[in-house]
Amino acid sequence: MSFEDRKFLLNKLGGIDERWQTSPSAARRIRDMVWDPKGGWRTSGGYELIYTGASSNPWTALGDIESIHWYSEHSGARQHLIIQANGRWYQTLEASKESVDVLVGKGAVSMGTHSTPTSPHARTQSLAWAGWLYLISGTDRPLVFNGRYLQQAGFDTQPPPPAPTFIVDAMYANTQGADVGIGDDSASFWARRYRVSYVNERGQEGPLSEPSAMVSGTNEEDAKTCVGLSVPRGGAHIVARRLYGTHNLLDSDGQLLLEGEAQNFYFMAEIQDNIQTSFEDVQADADLAAVVNPDNFGVWPTGAKYIQSFKNTIFLAGHQNNKVSFSAVGTSEVFPAGNSIRVGDDQSGEFTGMYPTKNALLVFKRNAIHMIKGDQVRGFEAFTLTKTSGCIGPDSIAEVPGMGVMFLGNKGPMLLEGALENTGTPTRVVPLWTPIPDLVERINKGAAIQAQGAVYLSDREYWLAVPMDGSSRNNVVLVYHYDIGAWSYRETMPVGCMVVTGDHREELLFGSNNSGTSAGVFVYSHGSSDKNGTAISPLYETTDIDFGDRYTAVVPETVTAWVIGYGNQDARIQYTVNRNYTQRYSLGSSEDSENQQDTTNDYDVLGTAEWGSSLWYNLRPVPVTFNVYTKDGAPVREFRFEISSDGHMLQLVGAEILASVTASDTKTEPLHIDLVVDRK
Repeated sequence: MSFEDRKFLLNKLGGIDERWQTSPSAARRIRDMVWDPKGGWRTSGGYELIYTGASSNPWTALGDIESIHWYSEHSGARQHLIIQANGRWYQTLEASKESVDVLVGKGAVSMGTHSTPTSPHARTQSLAWAGWLYLISGTDRPLVFNGRYLQQAGFDTQPPPPAPTFIVDAMYANTQGADVGIGDDSASFWARRYRVSYVNERGQEGPLSEPSAMVSGTNEEDAKTCVGLSVPRGGAHIVARRLYGTHNLLDSDGQLLLEGEAQNFYFMAEIQDNIQTSFEDVQADADLAAVVNPDNFGVWPTGAKYIQSFKNTIFLAGHQNNKVSFSAVGTSEVFPAGNSIRVGDDQSGEFTGMYPTKNALLVFKRNAIHMIKGDQVRGFEAFTLTKTSGCIGPDSIAEVPGMGVMFLGNKGPMLLEGALENTGTPTRVVPLWTPIPDLVERINKGAAIQAQGAVYLSDREYWLAVPMDGSSRNNVVLVYHYDIGAWSYRETMPVGCMVVTGDHREELLFGSNNSGTSAGVFVYSHGSSDKNGTAISPLYETTDIDFGDRYTAVVPETVTAWVIGYGNQDARIQYTVNRNYTQRYSLGSSEDSENQQDTTNDYDVLGTAEWGSSLWYNLRPVPVTFNVYTKDGAPVREFRFEISSDGHMLQLVGAEILASVTASDTKTEPLHIDLVVDRK
């Protein structure tokens, strides 16, 4: 029987594919590695604290980071990182990161506190709009940050009505003329009601009070009436109040007018403070300004969990089953009672998030996806995109350039692609989890509501932080490399919350959910050599290779890994045969050093070259060869190997397997031929 050596090349290293039968270029595991634009995989970045201004870690006392939010004011001149932790709100100025300061509310310290649920929950949501940052959680009162302090956002109740305190007839007859005072020159009887509204420092006007008690009087010739009013004060977030009044409610015979325009209220005056409580009304009907419609005002919906902006309108969801509320025209904090739209039904489940595109507002529920189209002029209308897939992680929603919107669905990571931007392509939901069923199966669905998603543009990645293996906290990041449509993952990642900075750096920051070992807010970077002191451990493991359509069994002899030479390679190999994962063969560089380098391709690399004596080369692939063995040298049907390293750069661009075959070890085609056709 004749034997001959054959080389099997792996020159196109793909992403993770955990299915039983797949392409030899696929991987079983890719840990802590990033796809390289030139091809292959290299060690991923690490992370370090964003705050380094003190000798001790200022984050330790804060505990787990509940949520983080990016805020930019003055067109990017000042940038803030807003942090929720330990039941309070904090900020650090991004420009310096020199301090972590407690945020309090203007005139109310309690405004700086928030409740922190102990069970898995959706994080506090934020929205930057018109220079302000809105923060809502569904459990605490909504807040707004202006760069200096927190305030209550919107209005939670109607104010009480103004109270008439006195009436003085003929008060202004001699001092201010006959045209000053309440009433009409042609009527001797008059009556009026009043309403008041509150105005906050952002110019948002809250709901009108109920009408006051009617006040009435009689005018004498050339002598009209003055009415004194007691005007209620608002809370600490109120800076002004607006008064409205009716025209005369009586006819010339003194009979009450009950219908039509008689019941309208007209703008009377603005009291530009929240201190004055007395006001004197001396305005004739003709002096009152525009009519006001009380239906155009409303309170902030109690219990709203999700906030987004679309068509210059603020949308809120999560406060009412199957109803989404939207703000009045040109406002961000005024929600008329009639400004709501029905979205979905009880079968579609609870709301789990929203995301705006150019032409539609996506509304996610647990079992369905809907979209809202239209505007304030034409009206808004809701449509159903799908009832077969929904979102279970509100913070997993992120837009991937050139692809669509990714999110964590009931079955795993999903992609919504298509005609959302009027591209002419069909809108559809595409499952992206099919190559990684084992990883998805490990996700704790009971805690998946706190999954975090973000796009890291520098590496062209979508990050999905999820709780795995029974953990109630996110502990693994699934990474989708969207340029090649491939998955990898990263461990030792306590990502409780995540945000991408809105400046030119586009840094990815995350707040730790494990303050016991890694307290604080961290920045991910390729300039970080470890994970806050923990070594980065890159690993690439192939799928089970059956050696194509020619051989039923082979005897593997060597594995040559083509790596980029950095001068500090400590690559090691482990391998298994015939899917016997209980028996793994290990071989490190120290054990087989004589076979680690192809001596015919010696050259100087970074870390080994000497100044003045070595010829400098650009980075290039280095062949690193390992001898591999099987028990008694027996042939095997399938062969799997992994290349890994601890604490050093590993950049794998390809590999080859040298194996011995015999003429009898032939077959016509692989068993999985039908399964691998057309797979990405």
